[in-house]
This record gives sequence, structure tokens and C-alpha cells, in this order.
Amino acid sequence: MAKHIINLANLFYGLTPLQLRTVAFEFAENNKIKHNFNQQLNLAGVDWFYNFVRRNPTVTVRKPEAISISRITAFNKTEVQLFFQNLGELMLKYKFCPTRVYNMDETGITTVQDPGKIIGSKGQKRIGSVTSWERGKNNTVICAMSASGSFIPPLFIFPRKRMDMKLTKHGPPGAVYECTKNGWTTEDIFMKWLKHFKNYSNPTKENPVLLILDNHGSHISLQTYEFCRENHIVMLSLPPHTSHRMQPLDVTFFGPLKTAFRRECDNYIKSHAMIKITPFEIAELFNKAYSQVATIQKGISGFSATGIFPLNPGIFTDEDFYASMTFNQDNTGHETPVIIENETPVIIENENLTPTDSNNTHHSMDTSPSVSIQEISPIPKILPKRVIRRVAAKQHSSILTASPMKSKLEEREKKRKEKKEKEDQKLEKKRMMTKKKKGKKSLPKKKISRRKLLNEFGEGSSNTQNYFSSSDDMDFSKLCDDNSDDDIDDGGETCLICEERGKDEIWYRCTICGFWVHSECSGVDTAKDYECDICVSKLRKEAFLKKK
Repeated sequence: MAKHIINLANLFYGLTPLQLRTVAFEFAENNKIKHNFNQQLNLAGVDWFYNFVRRNPTVTVRKPEAISISRITAFNKTEVQLFFQNLGELMLKYKFCPTRVYNMDETGITTVQDPGKIIGSKGQKRIGSVTSWERGKNNTVICAMSASGSFIPPLFIFPRKRMDMKLTKHGPPGAVYECTKNGWTTEDIFMKWLKHFKNYSNPTKENPVLLILDNHGSHISLQTYEFCRENHIVMLSLPPHTSHRMQPLDVTFFGPLKTAFRRECDNYIKSHAMIKITPFEIAELFNKAYSQVATIQKGISGFSATGIFPLNPGIFTDEDFYASMTFNQDNTGHETPVIIENETPVIIENENLTPTDSNNTHHSMDTSPSVSIQEISPIPKILPKRVIRRVAAKQHSSILTASPMKSKLEEREKKRKEKKEKEDQKLEKKRMMTKKKKGKKSLPKKKISRRKLLNEFGEGSSNTQNYFSSSDDMDFSKLCDDNSDDDIDDGGETCLICEERGKDEIWYRCTICGFWVHSECSGVDTAKDYECDICVSKLRKEAFLKKK
């Protein structure tokens, strides 16, 4: 049972204490073993669990790290060998020293800290700790470190539309600050970081720089390729979904950095009563944590633990690839066979035991149970893959600045431009259809503005309807004429009432004079047989004169 538990844990499907107690009960029941477990809950007791752990020192209770299915299957021997093959070729060609090998990656920091454990009264059911917000805003920081332990000043990305210099207050020396809509990195932001990286790493033709990074879409573009080629930066991508084991920053730096950052945020909150952590305090708090963690030893140990520098392709053994070998499928769709030592149950028959004796006698050390632990708690089976019509091309580790990559990036840029042109055409077509529905196709070229009408026929009135409904003797024919000599501004339709143009709302057109009015300014609910205030006043004036 202990071996099976360890096997499941190595496959990332480990049992919880409650699940193990359930398995133990079923194991005892199926194999007719006498026990005093709870028959109502179908569970082995807590005492049995602690005694089991005590009898088997190879197992213990651990808090696991969350690993996605993509990472479990992607971290396989084939992909890792391809990465070290590309790395070996670059090392042989350029002979990089540790000061010229860098790793960069993004990480997220939030304005809500994890308070951690605190000391409180014993026996209290609920205890809390203050935090800034219920859900904080996520900010991105781009970091880079070398195999010699040197660090490039970070780049901050805030989820804002405009940059505020207050965001840079007491930040890390030399840091760069940018803003995006959602706080994520983009191709333009990555280009700015590359220029920032070039200024600090100083790559030359005689002394180039190796930059190892993941294959995120923002890192791969034609603009990036051309910049790196011109400035002697060699980029090598990691295999997808393997950064948790192969990226130096993830292995040794980001974990301690976030722990220190949460500690600084907690200290700030508890030393300032009722004060929240906003993006304006992020740079200062991050600087305190960054200065504590960004040490030479972190960089050296990160590259050494991943086998990047010194180059060690054998840093990962078959035990590290055990889960991917178990769950990955070959081209025929069958599971890859995995041999597990000492896991096959062997049943030893004893002719001297009668069926009654076998049911009432505990199993001896030289016999195996009739129902094995593997049958009660089996390894999860791989279900047939669902049919997906469109599958994205699988990515691999590649040299992003190699010559064959240029043609791929050019083709990608061409498709992107064609897609953008099609989207622009659709938007233009949609805009024209909307304009046609509104009747703007036969708009008059020029209109008389309301201000000019007021200046010509009277001053001091702001309500057109009230002004033109008076009984003054005015020449209303001038109000609706299209005079080509009028001083009219070009560049869009102007509302006859509010004199504003370009609003994204419904417009009504007067059926008499042909001028346009916003639906909100018209004072009516429908455009059918709409008559503007000026024309209505004109008709009233004519009717009044006839009656008189």
C-alpha cells in the first residue's frame, strides 16, 4: 500500500488522508480482513492512519504544488532533449560565458496580500487578518537574471490607460514603467523591454548575449527578430509548459520574491491603520522585496538546477519523466507501457487452508491479498481524445533568431495584415450600412449652424423652439435655405439644436428642410414625419399671418 501511494503521488494523482482511509476500509472488506473500522461511514479510523504513517516512514503528509495537465504531459524526454540540443549548438558556436547568458520571464503581483499565519486565542472558531481589498488588481513585472547572478532592472506594467509618475515613486533603480489596458505584456511592451535589456547587457558582435525565454506570443514577432539580429541578441525558447522545471527564474527566484513581497505588503498594512495598498505603493514595496531576494546565489543556483549553465543535459532523470511516460500516448493511440517494479500482486496458494480458515485468518507475510490495492485505487485511465476540428500547431523549443525563423515570421506577419484588412473592411461595410439606414447617404453638403442663425435673427435666447415660436416679424425662408456662401465647418454632420457632431447615437432628419438633429435633442420618440423646431415655427408663423 505504501508503494502504491508513492506511485500515485509521483503521477500527480496522490491520495488525501480521507481517500486513503476509504481505500483501507475497502481493502479490508474485499479481502475479508478483520477490522474495527467505522461501518457507517465506510472509513478507517484516524488512529489507523497515524499508525500507518508511523509504520511506513517513506510516506508522509505533504502540501502539493498545483501542476496543470498540460505541464504534466509537456515535460517529457523528447522536448527536453530538443532544448538541450539547441542550447548545446549555441554554446558550441558562441562560447557564452555566465555573464552573457540571461533568462527573462513575467510574473504577476497583486495589491491583495496573503496574511499568512497569525497568533490568536486558542479555541476560537474564526479569526481574520486585514487585507487591502477583496480582489486586487494584477500588475505584471518583467525580470531577467544572468547565470553569474546579475539582474536587469525590472519593467512594470500597470493596468491603466495613462501613465502617472506617482507610480514610479521609490521603485527599483533603473526600472521602466509602462501601462496597458489589462496589465499584460504585448509585442510593443516586449520591444521596449528588449531595448532596455540591450542598454544594460551591451551585446556586441564579438560578445553576443544569449536570452532564454518562454514562447509566449508577445515574444515572437518579425520586429523582435530584426531587432535581435541587428543588436546581436540570440534568443532561445523553452519547451512549452515546462517553465516550472526548466526556467531559472521560476525555479529559484519568483517563489522567494513573492513571499518577500507578501511580507512587505503585510507589514505595510499592519503599520498603517485603514490604509489600502494601491498601484501607487506597488513599486516601493516591490523594491524592498526585490533588494532582499535578488542575490548572486539565486542566479547561480537557478541556472545550475535547470542544467542550463553549466550545461548539463542529464540533469533530469527517467524518474522526472515518469508521469509523462505513463500518460503520454504514441501515434497509434495506445498508452506507452511503463514498468513498475514490485507492483504486480502475486497470489500464493496454500492447500492446507480451507475456505473457512482463509476467511477468518489474517494474511501472513508470504501471501498476497486476493484483491490488490491497485484494483481498489487504480491509476486513472486515459480516455480517447475528443475530436477537435481545429488544433493549434504544437510548439517546440527553437532558436528564435535563427535564419529559418525569418520566413515563418514574415508569413505570420503577412497573414496578420490580411486579417486586419478584412476586419477593417467589415467594419467599414458595417459603418456604411448603419449610415445608409440612418439616411445619411443623401446628406446636404453644408448646413447653417444654430449659432449663426441666432446671431443673424436675435441674441440672448438659448431655446430654439421658444425663440422661433415668437410672433416677431422674421424671414423664416432664410432658416431652411442651403446657402453655399455660408461659413460652415467641414468634417461631419452638425446637430441643428446642440451644434455637436460625430456622436454615436440616432439622428432624425427634418422632412421639410433636410437638416439633422440628435434624437435626444429633437424631443420626439420617432423619426417618422419629423419636423424640426425651426420649420414648425415657420409654419405656425405663416398660419398666424393668414388668420390675421
